[in-house]
Amino acid sequence: MPSKSGMVVDAIREMIVTGQLPPSSPLRQRDLAEMLGVSQTPVREAIRKLESEGLVQSATHRGASVAAADPVHLEESLRILAVLAGLAGRLAVERMLERDLPAIERLQGELVNCEHDERKRKTLNRQFHFRVYECAHSPMLLSMMRLLWLAFPGGPQVGRPLEESIRGHQSLLQALRARDSEAVTQAIEEHVLGMIVYLHSQPASIGAL
Repeated sequence: MPSKSGMVVDAIREMIVTGQLPPSSPLRQRDLAEMLGVSQTPVREAIRKLESEGLVQSATHRGASVAAADPVHLEESLRILAVLAGLAGRLAVERMLERDLPAIERLQGELVNCEHDERKRKTLNRQFHFRVYECAHSPMLLSMMRLLWLAFPGGPQVGRPLEESIRGHQSLLQALRARDSEAVTQAIEEHVLGMIVYLHSQPASIGAL
């Protein structure tokens, strides 16, 4: 069973990754402790842990806050993500089960229909991508993908137009339906690398992958 400290780390990390705690927002130990129903001690430990992961930054006299995005480092992370996500896609073509594709298509359908709900969009977008990654049935690769997504303070946020993101997903779905590993790899890499232009035009956030 996870420790209380570990559960607090996971909870705060999730709030950062999903954008509930956006970049540069202060992390007040008392407020977080009340929100999570714990004492301030595990919150303090969680903040130190998340600082070591690069998700939190601390400044003298200012306390801790969610780390601001660094466009140079985030571009590097996107390029690494494109390669590993492409690999996950190739493995997914080989290993996906009959039930997997309908599940991915359902997530895409939900994403298309939540244009005005930004928080739900971010959640569905993350679920869509990780549902594809999970089809690779590679725990090591999935763990690496999770770590890479943690490189984006605030998580996938609105930046790239929803229509463009949906088109990228549709290209990926078409390739998955055809079981075309090369087309899947190309669709994923183009989709991820396409975020770079939005990264530099909006350095404080990341668009929807």
